[in-house]
Amino acid sequence: MRARVVTTTLMPDVQKFLYSRQEAAYALGISVRSVDYLIANKKLLVRRLGGRVLIPVSEVRRASRRDFKPLDRLRST
Repeated sequence: MRARVVTTTLMPDVQKFLYSRQEAAYALGISVRSVDYLIANKKLLVRRLGGRVLIPVSEVRRASRRDFKPLDRLRST
């Protein structure tokens, strides 16, 4: 499967409050799978609207300021 680049066009006076998983991944510079991992481990809070998973901009900003370990299973035991 080829990666799809997500671009958003915003009107000059309009700011988004919620990102899709793809937009959040692009903003954080990580893969969508990594975003899914952060969501599953409750390190990235989401809002669910119908079948959509939306991530508040504040959560994306918070995640960008934190250091996340890539995978818990890679920790030495």
